[in-house]
Amino acid sequence: MDGCHLEILLGSPFICLKKLQVLSLQANKIPALNKATLKGLTGLLRLNLTRNRLTVFDSTNTLIPLMSLRILDISFNSIQQLRVDKPLNSSPEVLLANHNGIKKWTPPIFSRMTELKLLDLGHNEIAVVDNEMFGDLNGIQNVSLNFNPWDCYSCYLNNLHNFLDNHKVQCVGCAVCKVPEEQYGYHVRSVAWREEECVAVDYYRVYAVPGILSIISAARAHLWRLQMPLVLHICIFVP
Repeated sequence: MDGCHLEILLGSPFICLKKLQVLSLQANKIPALNKATLKGLTGLLRLNLTRNRLTVFDSTNTLIPLMSLRILDISFNSIQQLRVDKPLNSSPEVLLANHNGIKKWTPPIFSRMTELKLLDLGHNEIAVVDNEMFGDLNGIQNVSLNFNPWDCYSCYLNNLHNFLDNHKVQCVGCAVCKVPEEQYGYHVRSVAWREEECVAVDYYRVYAVPGILSIISAARAHLWRLQMPLVLHICIFVP
């Protein structure tokens, strides 16, 4: 069903194809899937949705109905959001999500795909890998983050360094800085992490700010307790 200009898949068109193992819908104009679209494909091993118009990856509409899925290709779409709202009974071994518009994701996403062995997030819009995102990638044998627009001034640069240490990059120029301007085109690993400055910022964010807010809150409560007798006194004696 490749290149058929499909835009909408009504109802459950594959519900009788329980033994189907490979379904390719690439090069169509499909903007989204709903809960009923893939219903019945319990034996499907490979699903190809590359080169469509998907903007959201939602496990409720893709992974949950496909109990046997091993390979999922959602590359070359316009995906910006990733959603895995609940633990999965089964997960793909290969997820190709390269060439999309993914900037970040809110874990847990990939850590809920317990069988995932290969993940391609190359050619997206990922600028930083924060602590939660970094943890979400742990345990996956083969992960590609090639050709993303890296922010080499970010305090999360150490996560990217650690990632590159654990996942060897096999191509030239596929892990380079986009910002700051003076480091544009530098290999990410050649840029030093601003450890002293970033650790200080992290300490301030984790400890100092909550401490200051606690002091302000306590001061307000104390001031209110001091004002309460005066308010009651005024209320009692006002005719």
